[in-house]
Parts: sequence; C-alpha cells; structure tokens
Amino acid sequence: MTRENINLTLAVIVIVGFMVFIFFSLSSGTIADEETLTPTPIQDKTNGDSAGFNPNYGDLTEEQIKIVDIAVGNLLNNSEGITPPMISVINFEEKEFSDASLGCPQEGMSYAQVITPGYQVILEAQGNEYDYRLTDEKNIILCEK
Repeated sequence: MTRENINLTLAVIVIVGFMVFIFFSLSSGTIADEETLTPTPIQDKTNGDSAGFNPNYGDLTEEQIKIVDIAVGNLLNNSEGITPPMISVINFEEKEFSDASLGCPQEGMSYAQVITPGYQVILEAQGNEYDYRLTDEKNIILCEK
C-alpha cells in the first residue's frame, strides 16, 4: 500500500467514526422521547370557525380570495407585527391598466405601453391602507403614491 492509500484509508475511518459518534450521541436520550412529550391543544376561540385565523375577506368569491391572498402574503412577509386577522380587504377590483406599470409607475423606469389586465387590491391593517396592483403571483406591486 502506498502512503497516499494509507492516508485515504485513515481519513475514511476517521469520518465514519465521527458519523457513528454523532449518530449515537443524538439517539442516546438527549432528545425527549416520544412518551415524554405531551401535546397541548390549541384553544379554538372562534367556535369552530376558521375565520378567526384569516383576513376579513368580506363578500369575495373563492377565486377573488386566491388573488387577494397573494397581496396578503406580500403584506405579511414585508410587515412586522401584522397577523392575518388584523387585515381587512377594503377594495378588490379587476382592471385593465393602460401600461405594464399597473397604474403605479416608478420614477426612472420604462414600461411596455400595452393594455395590461390585472387587479387592484386595497388592504387595511393597523389603520394603514396598502394599495396592491398585480397581474399574477409573480407580478405584484405595492403602490406607494
């Protein structure tokens, strides 16, 4: 055996030994066993109605709710301290925007000058209104005028 083969063999033995050590140390009782875990049920304060966990959609259809949820997700991802029950839909409107800016052009940007079908979703949370424009889940703009 060459010196390189011996070094490679030793390296493999050390790595395998380390992996065995890690496996046994993780399974040696340092993590709580299944029998010791006691689940705590979530208290349903909505009397079985899941509306307490969702935004206030008003009278929107299921299809409209799917579109609104894109804006709600954006708001939740970009705002601290806001939870879904704090959000209300103020306005939902299907629109044809005059260009690809969706009626909310950014300074210094140029947009395709084509009629662009989309939606305007106005949400309210904690006393603030959020004006979202979107065509789909990949093209969403928070319009801050």
